[in-house]
Amino acid sequence: MYSDNEKVVLCGASAYEQKYYFNQDFASLPQSVQDELHVMCVMFTVEIGGIFTMWFDSDGSLQFETEAVDADAMYDEIGGALRIKQYQEEKKELLESLELYYRVFFLGEEVPEEALMEEDGEKIRNLLKFNNRQFTVIRRGSMESTMTFEKGKKHRSLYRTPFGNLEIGTFATRLLILKSDEKIRIEADYDLELNGSHAAENRIAITIQSVKKA
Repeated sequence: MYSDNEKVVLCGASAYEQKYYFNQDFASLPQSVQDELHVMCVMFTVEIGGIFTMWFDSDGSLQFETEAVDADAMYDEIGGALRIKQYQEEKKELLESLELYYRVFFLGEEVPEEALMEEDGEKIRNLLKFNNRQFTVIRRGSMESTMTFEKGKKHRSLYRTPFGNLEIGTFATRLLILKSDEKIRIEADYDLELNGSHAAENRIAITIQSVKKA
């Protein structure tokens, strides 16, 4: 959806135009998250002034940016830096969830190991089912989903995350299932939809290796 070096704006607000902007490519985020972002941006410009923007860099890190016109004597530059630091501390869980969301659904990255842990230290469990024409990955834990990949056919399901549920659709454009006595190799290129809107083009690859008993 976006090029590797592109700055992707999530949301922002301007004290000069008295307007709030939200990138509709992120419309699949839960409404509660969208509302919280709205409040963060608007309150920043009300209290600090100028223009406030939240955007993702090429690595998927969420950045804060604030600026003002030269003639704006009311802009509180020091207060703006302090407010951003406050957001980073008080909204840490929200910001980390947004980064994870962006990296997985927009950059096509795998969910990092630390995100696949429950509060008690137990990992999220994955179950793989497959036949000659399709395979399904079932994930259980704090993040739950059932994703089915079948070439030329769209499958829909719910993806339950710590920051809300998403309706996802997977449409495989390429599917490879290779089986031998020692291992199974599964690959799929697929289009990903979030709440009915195209989100990304991804690839998944799974290798299952048999372990010989001593």
